[in-house]
Amino acid sequence: MNERRIARETLSQEFKNKFIALGKDPVICVPILDFSVNTKNILAERKADLNLVEIRSDFLLSYGFNPDECMGFLKQLGIPFVFTMRSPIEGGRVKLSSEARMNYLERSISFDPAFIDIELSTIMENELRSKKLIENAHSRNIGVIVSHHDFNGTPDIGTLEKIAGDEAKSGADMLKIATYINETADILSLLEATYSVRKSLRKPMAIMGMGRLGRITRVAAVSLGSDLVYADLVGSSASGQVPYNRMREMVQSLYF
Repeated sequence: MNERRIARETLSQEFKNKFIALGKDPVICVPILDFSVNTKNILAERKADLNLVEIRSDFLLSYGFNPDECMGFLKQLGIPFVFTMRSPIEGGRVKLSSEARMNYLERSISFDPAFIDIELSTIMENELRSKKLIENAHSRNIGVIVSHHDFNGTPDIGTLEKIAGDEAKSGADMLKIATYINETADILSLLEATYSVRKSLRKPMAIMGMGRLGRITRVAAVSLGSDLVYADLVGSSASGQVPYNRMREMVQSLYF
């Protein structure tokens, strides 16, 4: 067995649908922030390279684009996508109520995304409606990413483990935690949490650090069990994202 894969394969528990499998080999996800002609051309040219893209519909709305058109375009190209309408308290670009954001998430189901991404905080604010949304997604074999974003810093390992546990209890198929890295100690905390969460919860996950110091975690966490890596191809949705081609080379050389 390839030594670089031992930890991941020992701890892996895959999630599969007709679009993608997560939990074994790492996958690079490209955020889409606008729906300009340039973005559409790049996506069409690179569609054979792309395993997954993330529609940041809050960005699209802020620039005057229609998320439905973007979903339809990706579906036509055959590129699997994650749909999210990010909460303004977790980095979203438009100030919509949680009810309005839920409307967009519910509507996205009809476009057959590979995943929807909903914040743990949004689930806690809309428990009954979120439960129905997650049940509806699962009935259609659409994966659910439950996410948490902290743009101020990185909490201690115990807090990170609790956040991941709460995400798992909410019905997540993939756990996502992104925190801001202010110092080296934050890097160590995030990476230790990555390993411990994967070992205890045995679910696919995406754990990453934001900010300049957080860049190393986006690659290193892959070896410890993180399954999804976000990289910049047509725009960066968070500080610390590495350009797509460079990230692809690093993941290939360090893991495969």
